Amino acid sequence: MILSSVGGAVSKAQTPPSLSTLISARAYGVITRERQIMNSVRVDHPQKNKNSESLKSVTFSSSFSTHGSVTQAQAAITDFGRYSDWIPVIDRSEYNPNTQQVEISGAVLGQRVKSTLRILRQDPGWVEFEIVQGDLKGLQATVRFEKNPERDRYPLRKVLVAFVGHVETEEKLPPDFLTENGGAIALQSSAGQMRKAIESRIVIETGVVRDTPIEPAHQREGI
Repeated sequence: MILSSVGGAVSKAQTPPSLSTLISARAYGVITRERQIMNSVRVDHPQKNKNSESLKSVTFSSSFSTHGSVTQAQAAITDFGRYSDWIPVIDRSEYNPNTQQVEISGAVLGQRVKSTLRILRQDPGWVEFEIVQGDLKGLQATVRFEKNPERDRYPLRKVLVAFVGHVETEEKLPPDFLTENGGAIALQSSAGQMRKAIESRIVIETGVVRDTPIEPAHQREGI
């Protein structure tokens, strides 16, 4: 399964997609050079299901750069049982390595959510999961980790991380404007905490503390 932020297309593949194909060219250019977190949420109303006026298609992406290695970044992001410790919208996360499932609950856009995630793939630099039960069932997501091609010029931006997903749902969601803007704010907060988790892990492993700039206000960008 590969998810693209352009239209939310899904296809099967055995090789990881290039991170640059998952997000917009503008977002890719920004995260290779700057420390901004780039977020995008888009709500569409598919016409293919004329019997369901409530069907909505939600496509989202969040991307950023960090220091360390791809292995260190992926190890932090796949510490699923600790999501409730550092993702503000999640207050409970329980990971079962035997079933490769994560039970999560929290509050998103003012609504309580409870879902079961199934980890579909954990390859080097490439993670995929799907919500198989609960709220937003059917949501599919891809997380990619790559070396920054500009890493020699920007030592604190050695690794790029992109999280993209898509879901079609008939669940009641807030109005499109609130879903898009509120979702972008939630992604910003979560991505910021994810980066802190990565960089904290690097400090623990290496004992090296890096000076990092103050986080900028979140930036939205079109898909």
